[in-house]
Amino acid sequence: MSRLGHPREGLERIQYFMRLGSKDPAMGYGCLFAGEAELVLGHPQAALDWMLRANGYFPGSALVHAWLAAAYAIIGDETNSASHAAAFRRLSPRTAQQIIDRPASDPVGDGLSPSRIYEGLRLALRAPPN
Repeated sequence: MSRLGHPREGLERIQYFMRLGSKDPAMGYGCLFAGEAELVLGHPQAALDWMLRANGYFPGSALVHAWLAAAYAIIGDETNSASHAAAFRRLSPRTAQQIIDRPASDPVGDGLSPSRIYEGLRLALRAPPN
């Protein structure tokens, strides 16, 4: 819903899904999408909270590390942003390099993430690797 221009409605649907209390691994994706919606709505701390929950479902996921690096970069937490960016680089070096090499004029990203997350990830990856 965020990508279709309805982040608030999407967030409400995700929150409803989460209240169902399912143990389904899809809950991790719900957390990621809730984080995406919160970023679009201009709530980076709430987005980070959702993404940290997603990390509990998918520890070691390149995607989650990418989104966490982006959220921390947007918040201005350089230490945590760098840590997750390094993990993303390690887990998905080719994708990380493609993001670094992509022209800054490209507003959307590569299918890995929506544009707000992509902007944060580009910022996180700008720093030299650890």
